[in-house]
Amino acid sequence: MQRSLNLSEKIYCLSVNPERGGILFRASSNLSMILSGGMFLEFARRNILSLTNNRLHLKEAGYSEDPVEEYYLAFLREARNDQRLFRWLDRFRVRGVRTRRIFRNQLVKKNMIRTEPRSFLFFHWQKVFLSDREAVRKIVGEIEEALLNPGFPDEQKSVLCIMAAKANLLHRIFPDRFIRKMARQKIRAFSKNPSSEIVSQAVQICRNIDRVRAAHAAHGA
Repeated sequence: MQRSLNLSEKIYCLSVNPERGGILFRASSNLSMILSGGMFLEFARRNILSLTNNRLHLKEAGYSEDPVEEYYLAFLREARNDQRLFRWLDRFRVRGVRTRRIFRNQLVKKNMIRTEPRSFLFFHWQKVFLSDREAVRKIVGEIEEALLNPGFPDEQKSVLCIMAAKANLLHRIFPDRFIRKMARQKIRAFSKNPSSEIVSQAVQICRNIDRVRAAHAAHGA
């Protein structure tokens, strides 16, 4: 299978603990919404959908041979009207286990990760491990280059950095606290002054992820 990775697949790979396997605890709470937001950005970049005023509008209601893409497109096709981004993110948050499984299976096929069965009492699951550490190190290198070099990164790297930060992955990429602080400051700087529509949409998605989390935290309080 072709090894090119989209934004969401890169985020999933970065979320896997490189030493012990499994999903990093810091990344686990937001992961399904981050993956979904990444796919919305991919569809927007390819003009499959538009993201305007916090609403998703499906422009091209076709089918995809890619199982991850078709997973999302099937839901979007079923929607009779344009719906708020908040609602879509929350919908895939509720379907978090299935959403992560779709990406996991795709990345196993791409030989980026592997799984091993685990069980405890009556519980059974598949634990993920990195298969291609070098490819993941290159993704880490992209983010390091974007955030440590002078000047603002290009559109693609800006979006990758924004989504990685929202997935709480900066601790994994920058273990040093001082460097991590500088990286966050740079992300804030180009998030406040987005260089393109896609970067602006990434910021919009992250704000809606925060709103979904806040709404459920308030509800559970």
